[in-house]
Amino acid sequence: MKIIIIDDDESWLEMLKSWIKIWLGENTIILTFSSFFQVEEKDFNDCCLVITDYQMPDISGIEVVEWLKQQHPEIKVILMSGINFLKSKADWFIPKYKFKEIEQILLSL
Repeated sequence: MKIIIIDDDESWLEMLKSWIKIWLGENTIILTFSSFFQVEEKDFNDCCLVITDYQMPDISGIEVVEWLKQQHPEIKVILMSGINFLKSKADWFIPKYKFKEIEQILLSL
């Protein structure tokens, strides 16, 4: 399984990556980026899930979701935020630090 996480909060990226490794195992490929613009097209190859923050300095999570749904509709998306509760076109919207909900989604993939 390959997962991409995009969030400008570096400590959150590392914490979430660690939790995902615990839930899904060490063989899970997790790519982390502090900006959407760091992600290259090849990074989406074989990716089944993108987890993105809602509010980032260079692009909104809504824009990331809309781009992904147009360019890679097969990839599921979790939109996360510490402040807003929106659904948009994301497959799931979860407030940050709701680890049980994140775990349940990951185990259902």
